[in-house]
Amino acid sequence: METRKIIRDMRSTALSKCVLVLFGALSLHALAGRAGTTQVRPPGGASIKTDRARHPPLGVPKLPRAGGKFNDPVFGTEIMRVTDALTVPKGAGTNYSYWASFNSDNTLLLVMETGVQQGASIYRFDPATFTLGARLPPVPYSPPGNVPIRLDDACWSSVDPDILYVHQDLGTKIYKYKVSRQSFALVGDVARVLPRGQNIQQMGMATDNDTFSFTKRGGAPAYKQLGYAVYRASTNTVRFQHSEVINEVRIDKSGRYLYVNTNETGPGKFEGRVVDTETGALTNLTDDAPDHAPSHYDVGTGTVVGNGNYLVGISARSLSTPHKFAKIFDLSPEKNYGGFHLSMLADNEGWVLVSFYTEHPNGVMQGEVVQVATDGTGRVRRLFHHQATGTGYYDSPRANISRDGRFVAFSSNWGVQSDRHDMFVARIESAPAANTKPTVPTPSPASRPRRATARGGE
Repeated sequence: METRKIIRDMRSTALSKCVLVLFGALSLHALAGRAGTTQVRPPGGASIKTDRARHPPLGVPKLPRAGGKFNDPVFGTEIMRVTDALTVPKGAGTNYSYWASFNSDNTLLLVMETGVQQGASIYRFDPATFTLGARLPPVPYSPPGNVPIRLDDACWSSVDPDILYVHQDLGTKIYKYKVSRQSFALVGDVARVLPRGQNIQQMGMATDNDTFSFTKRGGAPAYKQLGYAVYRASTNTVRFQHSEVINEVRIDKSGRYLYVNTNETGPGKFEGRVVDTETGALTNLTDDAPDHAPSHYDVGTGTVVGNGNYLVGISARSLSTPHKFAKIFDLSPEKNYGGFHLSMLADNEGWVLVSFYTEHPNGVMQGEVVQVATDGTGRVRRLFHHQATGTGYYDSPRANISRDGRFVAFSSNWGVQSDRHDMFVARIESAPAANTKPTVPTPSPASRPRRATARGGE
């Protein structure tokens, strides 16, 4: 990330990780339904499986043109192809599993596209008929008189489906972009409260549409990483900042807790930190036992869910008591230490979306997108095969879920190892609502296993 080229390349894709959540307070939702059930019936009679048997793909389905739909031959889930070589010659896809493709009411779809203005396009989308609409005019290159804006880490408003929050590319200003009018309004300028020469990168936003997290990067020629910060636009204040060089940060939905991924891996190393921005307290989490810091992760409301590099499974914990966690999904039979991305974007935090992208020795859930219950019951809803193949970061599906839990956007090269990828959207039945409150037991130390071979954002 030390050259101008790498900084610019980040316009069309994303860097970093993903995750799951366990509910540790008012915000967490647990799950209803009986564990013995083997199938759920989404729209169109699809069969979402809930067992742990092997269900390999039945070949690679032939793709329709962009806007066309088909059903996964194993799980029956209806899938739409959003882009193809005619509509986006150089390829397209999602950004990352914790940056939303869908706006708050699923009527607009943000698609990362190679070779187009701003590196992304916005499409109309009809959630009622599951129909792709027109591609909207390109987002203006920049607000008048300012440097270009970025769309790779843009954040949809949680309340206004017509608003997308963006920031300057290697700049200090945050704007809200009104899609219908193609207009920008200034939200805040961190140049007023941060040292000169510190710019916004890898932005995240709480559901208050007011609290932002980001890593800080310097300007040319080095584009040096300068730490991270949490900023509240309405009061023009920095809630927390640090100068350490890390991988990324993510503000939770409540806007109170910041999860910091340091990329410091190995026994005894602190790969995670949790910052309480109200009290200023900072809690370090070890990569191995006893903490098993989330590495691929996502945050919920006061929670973080993710893999552990030494855990062989998925954990969930309250950010108010981050040393305590529950192993909510055991991946020991699959020997999977982190070859998956997670998305906690749905309002129903009783489930986390998981997209597996590495090989599993037993083949179970390999190449699948699933939902895992965050209450520790081990329940799973197996949705579809993403058909993405290859070992490169951008070959991974990086699936993200809509707010209402009815749609999943993902990237795929559809079984062909090449530089060509497209975006797809799957329509699923919303997961059952929560009706119980989970607990977070203290785990016993685990032995050291092998590490994951791929990491998000690398």
